[in-house]
Amino acid sequence: MASGGRPSPLDGLELSSDEAERLSRAFGEPEFRRLLGEYASELSDPDNRRLYEPSCPPARAHQDEARCTLVILVPHIQPHSLRGALTPRQYELRFVTRDFTPYSGVLRFPPGNELSSKEPAISCSPSNAVIELAKSPESRGPWRKWYFGPNAQALQERLFISEENVDGFLDDSLGSQVFEQSGPETQPLIEVLEVTDDKSRIHLKVRICQLCERVIYGTFKA
Repeated sequence: MASGGRPSPLDGLELSSDEAERLSRAFGEPEFRRLLGEYASELSDPDNRRLYEPSCPPARAHQDEARCTLVILVPHIQPHSLRGALTPRQYELRFVTRDFTPYSGVLRFPPGNELSSKEPAISCSPSNAVIELAKSPESRGPWRKWYFGPNAQALQERLFISEENVDGFLDDSLGSQVFEQSGPETQPLIEVLEVTDDKSRIHLKVRICQLCERVIYGTFKA
């Protein structure tokens, strides 16, 4: 609070007393005010403003019975810049990289899949960041899908790798002709060959009487 009971423009910022004092001194410098004015003028142009808007980071997720792990596939993240906001079905994050490129993303789960209020475990390496989110006790077990995007209004559906999702993919993409002929001697073998940030490659091999093989490849969003 400024002297005389008047609120300070800095009161709404999460600044330490030392940071607030240094920023107040900077505003008193003509050169700082000139540079700030030039920056504000640049941001008045929509094309320039887009240069400063955060990008959505590439990400993938996997799970076990008790947790969901989000892997942010961005190198050189500044660990102290990574901030997150946790709610029962959503985790919102933002950070900057070593060259001050801003990123933000929203992870959301369907109704019935709720996260614990436990603080997420975060670790950063030179190549990525890993965020472990605990599932609530009532929601433990396999989850089917997750949503991710730059903000809550632009989320894309992703599927966890699971037997149920693989079966659904095969039914949708390949039809039932492979399994209609399946018997004791024609058991399909499913292998996950590759998982990337936007798709998974599935290898389906059907052995027929051990004399020949039929191999089918496909991809689905994961």
